[in-house]
Amino acid sequence: MFDQQRNLACTLPLLISAILGLSGCKGEVKQAAPEPPTVFVQTLAEQTTPLTVDLVAEIKAFREVDLYSRVSGQIVKQTFKPGQKV
Repeated sequence: MFDQQRNLACTLPLLISAILGLSGCKGEVKQAAPEPPTVFVQTLAEQTTPLTVDLVAEIKAFREVDLYSRVSGQIVKQTFKPGQKV
């Protein structure tokens, strides 16, 4: 009895799947041809294109350093230019 229930439990889902799958098979339905797509035609003209572009931007250094003196007093003169390798 237990084997019959187990066989039924295994075959019933397969049977239902087969019936539902085959019920979806119908004769071929002819579809109307789709409308042709709209096509735009554009005439190309030769022209010069600039190779540079002016943009507004802000530049910030990748790394910044603060200078502090190792001795007491004030820094009177800066002997290097900003951006110069020291």
